[in-house]
Amino acid sequence: MSFVISTGMYLSGQILIYLIPNTTKPSFEHYFASVYFCITMSLEYSIFFSGIQAAIPHVVDSKTVGTAYGVMGSAIAFSQCTGPIINTLTLDSDSNLAQAYRNYNLCYIFIALVPFCLAFYMGFSRF
Repeated sequence: MSFVISTGMYLSGQILIYLIPNTTKPSFEHYFASVYFCITMSLEYSIFFSGIQAAIPHVVDSKTVGTAYGVMGSAIAFSQCTGPIINTLTLDSDSNLAQAYRNYNLCYIFIALVPFCLAFYMGFSRF
């Protein structure tokens, strides 16, 4: 259930940032959305990572726990390496920088939908 809550918080922050209009003078809503996004992103990462880290010994055989931790670390490192590439390609996709940032945020909304749907399915389905 904590995965549903944490990914839902992150997704809500992404959607809030996407819905705020681009202006030259930031308002309270812009600052609130930015701070809310930073808080939800931090909470989501801490809950998600600690939940996965604690679940590994319960999911895999005791002989392969080290390999499972290695695969998890590799997956996290791969996502951290490809993140800047995705960001750059998304921002360079449009000549209008404001629209490029909206596309960038929309890309991350779709990426955040995947773990949210999986966590929702796993949290509320009966195996």
